[in-house]
Amino acid sequence: MKTTDVCPGTLASGFNTYSPLCLRKVFEGKKVSHIMDFSINDDTGGEIVASVNKISISGVQEKISAIIKKGKIIITPAGETGRYIIKPVPEYRNLRFRHNIPANEHLTMQIASQVYKINTAANALAFFADGSPFYITKRFDYKADGSKIKQVQRSAK
Repeated sequence: MKTTDVCPGTLASGFNTYSPLCLRKVFEGKKVSHIMDFSINDDTGGEIVASVNKISISGVQEKISAIIKKGKIIITPAGETGRYIIKPVPEYRNLRFRHNIPANEHLTMQIASQVYKINTAANALAFFADGSPFYITKRFDYKADGSKIKQVQRSAK
């Protein structure tokens, strides 16, 4: 089990899980464990493999849709709409420092938000049961009531 002495969301010291601030920002105030019940390579990991990149978000890194249920981060069941995006350690084994990619993305987003006051999507780190990290970000294209917010495509100038 992965232990921590900082909030895996805000990086504030003195927390062994998500801080109250992180829970409000990322998980709408719900108490959520920062550790999943399974690892990406477990038998239940097949569920993950089947859902990788089923969401239409650009980029090369694997993306998995997730929801919060009974205080746990879970893979979005068929027929439901995910409110979170999970980015695990990439499978591509030739990437140097690939195990640091989730933490790197999280740290970059925290610097943008906390230091430079850039409005970013709420995000945190979480861990599979084997301690492997993943980046989790709250989707900003849905309102709290479940209605979709239309996203405007901007063209490059």
